[in-house]
Amino acid sequence: RALRAEPNHIKQIVLDRGSLADCTNPSSAVIGRIRDARLQVLSPGVTPSATPEEVDRFISDNALDEAAAELLRSQAAAVQRNVIDRGSLTECTNPSSAVVGRVREAKAQVTAAAGAATAADISGATMAAAESSVTDEAVEKFITDNSLDESAARSLRGESAQVKQIVIDRGSLLECANPSSALIGRIRDAKVQVPRTLPNAGPATVSPEEVDKFIADNALDESAAQHLRTQAPAVQRNVIDRGSLAECTNPSSAVIGRIRDAKLTAKYGTSAPMSARLAAAPAAAAPAAAATP
Repeated sequence: RALRAEPNHIKQIVLDRGSLADCTNPSSAVIGRIRDARLQVLSPGVTPSATPEEVDRFISDNALDEAAAELLRSQAAAVQRNVIDRGSLTECTNPSSAVVGRVREAKAQVTAAAGAATAADISGATMAAAESSVTDEAVEKFITDNSLDESAARSLRGESAQVKQIVIDRGSLLECANPSSALIGRIRDAKVQVPRTLPNAGPATVSPEEVDKFIADNALDESAAQHLRTQAPAVQRNVIDRGSLAECTNPSSAVIGRIRDAKLTAKYGTSAPMSARLAAAPAAAAPAAAATP
């Protein structure tokens, strides 16, 4: 019924993405496709479009593998623009893996930037996902199939039915270098999609022990560690929930960027304007620069 009610250009975008037969819940997945199609239509008014030539040049300059290149080419122009505007990936240990993370974050920003009209559609998609009432068996199967560690498994089990359904519908995590870390990113993205009035959505909290463990696990230098310790709990939670920094060439520098992004998210929501991000960059870089001999 939802698909039949859409205008022809939305229907065409949904159909062009191919079969839903491999999805755990095709009915829920089609709601997500409808939402993405509407964002694709709305996004040119949100941010300038990236041309196919720009996309191909970015792929070539950063030596992305075929899977990552195809993922980027398949995104809405607003998502592509967001990914490209964040600059080169050549200093990353794995540029192809890094671009997947950028795409995920860009989708979250475009979703928020689409405004109130799209927010209503997202709520509808989430309610449809809730109606699917994902079973405990499906969750446990997903945990086992993707070899998730106990911490990640516990995080997924503790989420609402809506979040679980969205996470599972995105498919296998086996191709990720670290499926357990990737799951945390999926949970974060799913929370962006669900209505913001969900019950039990209290303020973000993080313990000093959790912060110290993140610092130790990622071998952060003293300057970066102190910078993270002095942040508000919501900022620390955002930084930690984005997963390990172990694959970054310079984890201490990378955490400064995460803190900057987290502060902007706290101030503007997930749709922080690019001008604000650019203005914040020099200030955020100062602690890292101070630590450089």
